[in-house]
Amino acid sequence: MAVHSRRALAPVIACVYKPLDLMDYNCQVRIQHWSLIMESVVPSDKGIYTCIVENEHGSINHTYHLDVIERSSRRPILQAGLPANVSVLVGGDAEFVCKVYSDAQPHIRWVRYIEKNGSRYGVDGSPYVKVLKHSGINSSSAEVLKLYNVTEEDAGEYICTASNYIGEANKSAWLTVLREQDPVSSLEETTVPYYMEIAIYSTGIFIIVCLVVICYVCRIRQGATKKKNFTGQPVVHKLSKRIPLHRQVSTDSNSSMNSTTPFVRITRLLSSIDTMPLPNVSEYELPHDPNWEFPRDK
Repeated sequence: MAVHSRRALAPVIACVYKPLDLMDYNCQVRIQHWSLIMESVVPSDKGIYTCIVENEHGSINHTYHLDVIERSSRRPILQAGLPANVSVLVGGDAEFVCKVYSDAQPHIRWVRYIEKNGSRYGVDGSPYVKVLKHSGINSSSAEVLKLYNVTEEDAGEYICTASNYIGEANKSAWLTVLREQDPVSSLEETTVPYYMEIAIYSTGIFIIVCLVVICYVCRIRQGATKKKNFTGQPVVHKLSKRIPLHRQVSTDSNSSMNSTTPFVRITRLLSSIDTMPLPNVSEYELPHDPNWEFPRDK
């Protein structure tokens, strides 16, 4: 903390600390160039401070309120994803951003590894670095590194380093410098994928048409096969009726011998469709009549 005072005549400076009615002309602070400097303040130092300047012509004063905020004991934190890799053409501008979070005042540096005598490391094993930018009183401006009119020699790794009295954190990003392309070659590069795209689409359409034709032909052949099987004469077995006829003869009645009423017995036999039976025709099996027939086995 510093309190500044300027006066033409030599004044008498007093330091007043809370409570205001307590005045001490021998403050345990360092007074230099009209300033009251307090170093390494602690939370118990917060309060109201008044600077009083007096001489034979009068006095003036100004009051300050000091608030001491406790710091967390941790090293700086760098935002994830920053700095990010950058690609630019030769002669373009590049920008790296490094966002630093720290309760204590951080010291930010942008460095780049370099080679000396063909080596990137010194005798003690530490790498050779070139400091491109570092923070001063205002560290926010040091969070951004800008490179103008880059060349191919500027390509490489760039490191953002943030440190405080507790520790250090660093992250790196790469700069890729691209050569300027000829307009004719760039036009060819853009047209080649276009023709390739047309070829891919044409091939896909051709394959789809072929599949449709193949499916259509297979369906026609399958229909023709079914029709042929339907019109043919499959071997099917079915039941046909055979009705054997027997005369009913009774010993008690002479008329039964002369009766023409047959005793019918109906049986079902299997016949093949190959014999081609006539529809709606029944087969009758007549019994052997020895009086009127020759033996059937001859």
